Amino acid sequence: MYGTTYDSLSLQGKLISPKGIISCDFVNQFPNVFDGNPYTSMNYYAPSGGWVGLDFGHPVQIQKVTFSPRNRDNFIRKGDLYELFYAQTNGWESLGKQTATSDSLSYNAPEGALLYLRNHSRGNDERIFEMVDGKQRLW
Repeated sequence: MYGTTYDSLSLQGKLISPKGIISCDFVNQFPNVFDGNPYTSMNYYAPSGGWVGLDFGHPVQIQKVTFSPRNRDNFIRKGDLYELFYAQTNGWESLGKQTATSDSLSYNAPEGALLYLRNHSRGNDERIFEMVDGKQRLW
């Protein structure tokens, strides 16, 4: 949360949540909600009730909010080296390596192919997938 649309430093405040939630031993990730790191998140044991907010101590005008969905640091990361493969009858065929210059990659893959994207820089949470109607379908 930011005071103006031009701010690069987020507003700071005291964490608030339903009574007793933050103090629970098993819920220690609530500060992750506001830590500015898109690769951390909070967890809650129930499907609802696990909210967290900020108390600024005085009225504050908020003009910008950023949000990042929970992830396993498994998005395309600028600067990482990737290689896309597609399945052939005799194994996986490489469509080449690319160093990401943004949060997306562009490859020309055979239509209907079973695909596998390898990040050579980090991580190992990789799954085969296919593209169906322009959307990724994980297997």
